[in-house]
Amino acid sequence: MKTLLTFGDSFSDNGFSNGCGYNRLSNGPVWVEYLAQMLGASLEDRAWCGATSGHGNASGPKDWSGLAWQVDTYSPTNSETNRLCTLLIGINDVYDGTGTAKDSVANIIRAIETLNDKGIHRFLISNVPDITHAPAYAEEYAPLKKTVQNTLRTINEHLEQSLTGPNGLLTRLPDITLYPVLNAYDIFNALVADSRFANTREPWNGTYSDPNTTGYMWWDDWHPTTETHKAFAKEAFKIIESGPIRRQA
Repeated sequence: MKTLLTFGDSFSDNGFSNGCGYNRLSNGPVWVEYLAQMLGASLEDRAWCGATSGHGNASGPKDWSGLAWQVDTYSPTNSETNRLCTLLIGINDVYDGTGTAKDSVANIIRAIETLNDKGIHRFLISNVPDITHAPAYAEEYAPLKKTVQNTLRTINEHLEQSLTGPNGLLTRLPDITLYPVLNAYDIFNALVADSRFANTREPWNGTYSDPNTTGYMWWDDWHPTTETHKAFAKEAFKIIESGPIRRQA
């Protein structure tokens, strides 16, 4: 493939470029930057920090920078034949205990349908990582942890069905190609459980007595270090190497 096309939030935003993006909220490349390198592809990154799955942004604006806005304002300029689209969204819908799984999944599916209509047919869709591992949930957001986890699980369950279930996109859209869902939820849980990082509870940002981020899973209270992004990208690359889902005859 020639191009990796990316939509999403701060987990995918690599900074302002070509009129898109806000800032890279990590100490180095985010996962789609690593993935593009692994694929030998150029990166077209249209993700925005704070994006919700709807039109708005968690920082306040209701009609700007969200996934629906990103997709609606996207105008393909080149042949899409050699283009793979990644999508990771949903954290900003539910991180504070508000938002519903139904709305998030509906927005994601609508975005994919819109992109498919615009000529984007190959997708690697991520489910939503368990953001409650982030340091923010050890303090201010601790009372919301169970609520957020339950909503995330529901989003991920319904998203899988909406993509590959009996009436999912793979059945309804004959020209779409889907790779197996990138299971960010399980990947992040595994990164915590297998002691890949010595520190999975505290953010590196602010610990300037130790400027080396090696061993830290989280860059700040909400965002992973580039080392975490790289580990996540490796899992995404494995899925792409395994090939897309085969349609049943």
